Amino acid sequence: AIAAMTMTFLAGCSSRGTYAKYLTLGEYKGLSVTKVKTEVTDDDVEAEIESALDENAEYTDVDRAAKDGDQVNIDFDGSIDGEAWDSDTDYDLVIGSEDFQPEFEEHLIGAKAGDTLEFTITLSDDYDGDYAGKDADFKVTVNAVQEINVPELNDYYCKKYTDYDTVDEYRAGVRKELEEYYDETNTETAQNDLLSQILENSKVSGYPQDLYDKCKEEYDANNQILADMFGIDVSDIAGSEDDVKSAVEEMVYTEMLTTAIAKKENIAVSDDEYTD
Repeated sequence: AIAAMTMTFLAGCSSRGTYAKYLTLGEYKGLSVTKVKTEVTDDDVEAEIESALDENAEYTDVDRAAKDGDQVNIDFDGSIDGEAWDSDTDYDLVIGSEDFQPEFEEHLIGAKAGDTLEFTITLSDDYDGDYAGKDADFKVTVNAVQEINVPELNDYYCKKYTDYDTVDEYRAGVRKELEEYYDETNTETAQNDLLSQILENSKVSGYPQDLYDKCKEEYDANNQILADMFGIDVSDIAGSEDDVKSAVEEMVYTEMLTTAIAKKENIAVSDDEYTD
């Protein structure tokens, strides 16, 4: 287990140095960790399939009043006590999704493309900040109304959108993919638990700045990939400066510990494995 964990983490943000100046490695053998086994249920499989069906839905502009389940494209301006509060343009909202407060979405039912609506809603008591329970005035312009057509799950869908030919093969494949995902996730969790124990058993008196900088660079790059994937600003992922520092330091300590263990156990990572 130690060897496997070490190989897993060694190709991270390494400066390929030694850290004896900063780290006295404590006991790392004979430690106990529990790897959780997650059972994949039929509901898990169906939820994954339903999510994939939604992702492959077609959106068609319609010349009719919006109804529950439609997607509307809107521009909106919100104000509280006469002061500008929240606004956006070209925003896609599925009515009934509760991405917005339900009362807001209900006002859009019956609206057509080109309509401008003005209404007031009372923000819920659990709304963030100091706005809970306050009245918010909105002016909303509906740019488009779209009907969402979710494809039917059948063999044709499987052949078109998946690597499988039949629904039964698709379900079995999704189950296997989920089992592999949970197994990898639970293995990583167990490895992190083991590293935490080793860190507690060790003495750390700092770390080299160049290692921190390399880990910070990797941390920022990973966050940028996630931000691009989900179409959000990278600042929405990173968190506060303290959160960032804590996350990067965790990467630093992982590198220092695994490098120290690798040295004691004569475990080496090849150049190909390192660059991968």
